[in-house]
Amino acid sequence: MIVYYRDHHVVVTSEALLIDNVRIPLARLEYVWHREGQAETRVRMRITHRGVIGFGLVIGVLLALIGVLYLFATVIGEGTSAGRVLLPLAGVVALIGFAGPILELALHRMDTNTDQGHQVYEICALIDGTERRLIRIADAHRFGKIYRALQRALEDVDSHESVEAQAFAEGSDDGT
Repeated sequence: MIVYYRDHHVVVTSEALLIDNVRIPLARLEYVWHREGQAETRVRMRITHRGVIGFGLVIGVLLALIGVLYLFATVIGEGTSAGRVLLPLAGVVALIGFAGPILELALHRMDTNTDQGHQVYEICALIDGTERRLIRIADAHRFGKIYRALQRALEDVDSHESVEAQAFAEGSDDGT
């Protein structure tokens, strides 16, 4: 048995598709297709989250720029008062020090939102003459992995069946 894909909810093997401990033999899948479903509110909110993160990044850059400009204005305007310079300098240094990890978290979140997409994807199949929705996923990357694994598994099942049929035909006396 070959495992084509495995995660905590879905397993695609050369024999069956397991979805949340429901086993569907690949031989029962007559036809498999995918479609984009109606996006839920939670999925549509990803676009809003991206906008908020982008807005926060722009505001952060502007605040850092204002801090640096304030420092220069303070240094140029009054060179005698070191305390007035050191306090804002410490604040700017602290902001710059924390900017790296904060930017990393924000950019990681934005990348994750972009990778997941903003649609809902469904994998459907014709099983014993009945149309069934097998999987509904809001993560485009995961959907692609599962669908491709299912395609490979079904291709291997079809090629294995054709090899068996050809071997059976070659082994018969009349070639049928």
